[in-house]
Amino acid sequence: AELAGVQLTQGAPMVAVYPGNGARYDRHFDANDSAAGNNGRVLTLLVYLNPFWKTADGGSLRLLQSLQDETGVVDIDPLHGRVAAFLCSNRWPHEVLPAWADRVAVTIWYYDGRRLSERCASGEIVGFGFEGK
Repeated sequence: AELAGVQLTQGAPMVAVYPGNGARYDRHFDANDSAAGNNGRVLTLLVYLNPFWKTADGGSLRLLQSLQDETGVVDIDPLHGRVAAFLCSNRWPHEVLPAWADRVAVTIWYYDGRRLSERCASGEIVGFGFEGK
């Protein structure tokens, strides 16, 4: 219901490879209302490509209530073939916990097409086909 009326536009997939040895990604929002964070993202979709992943390998995605959250709401292990999705505009700050084995994830962000069009028309970003509109 929260995405009702939103013109969802799929972004290009991004592949992230963490080299193990404790590689992590700090806490962040994928989108928020601040000037720099108002990127139009509304939905984050992740696909994990980690055959033979073990819990001891770490590398979980931790969803948080806030950036100050000490424990997180849920940890999602990056098991091979697992798909995780969450609404990301002003919500679900998250981090990737230290990974002790190579970890691969494909991320696809879905954008509010109207906000994306504004960003493209202003020249802020290119490559979505909205330039000059």
